[in-house]
Amino acid sequence: CYRGHNYPLWDVRFSPLGHYFATASHDRTARLWSTDQVHPLRIFAGHLGDVDCVLFHPNCNYLATGSTDKSVRLWDIQSGESVRLFTGHRGVIRALSFSPDGRLLASGSDDRTVMLWDLGTGRRIQTFYGHQKA
Repeated sequence: CYRGHNYPLWDVRFSPLGHYFATASHDRTARLWSTDQVHPLRIFAGHLGDVDCVLFHPNCNYLATGSTDKSVRLWDIQSGESVRLFTGHRGVIRALSFSPDGRLLASGSDDRTVMLWDLGTGRRIQTFYGHQKA
């Protein structure tokens, strides 16, 4: 049994390498785990609200998190430091996706937008509108 979060989990994702996985939780953290250890290897703390989604970068050196604080963070897996903070959404971040080459990150929110981010500069490239109320 894996032990670490004291509150509900909202997301879990395996790394592309398969040996590691990450969790997102109501406790405002994401955690990095190994399949052969029951305690987390790293705790990513910095969001001001629930961490609702988590995703490994294609090169496995970074982890992206989306939160109820309406921000997306990019974390260095080795150091545990937040290396990018993306803001602009007006709702909870519900979904994340990296481009196959790892240069772009898309974030989807309750505000019914998708924002496309350049990881190199940290800047928003585009905002996509068009989703209707469900």
